[in-house]
Amino acid sequence: MKLINVRILTQEYRIKSDASEEKILQIAEYINQQVEKLQSSSFVGTQTDLAVMAAFKAASDYFQVTEELEHLRQKVQNDAAKLAGRIDGQLAGSKSGLKNKDSKIKY
Repeated sequence: MKLINVRILTQEYRIKSDASEEKILQIAEYINQQVEKLQSSSFVGTQTDLAVMAAFKAASDYFQVTEELEHLRQKVQNDAAKLAGRIDGQLAGSKSGLKNKDSKIKY
């Protein structure tokens, strides 16, 4: 684990993480962008209020993406199952076709 310094709002924080410094800085930048959006929308509150609302927005984004990912995972599983069924059907048809051809061959 390494310590990475970030600035959120006007505060400096030391983040202890296994993630890369680049990733931690991206996260801090995302939080700061959310805070800026709140401030520009005439949000009235303390810095703590801003931080909580930014965290809420981040959590909301996370859950939305998680739901979308789960939906895509299920779609891929369903599509893969359909494709496997089609392949199995084609293979079964090919095997029965070979048996029919073999049974017609006379030695």
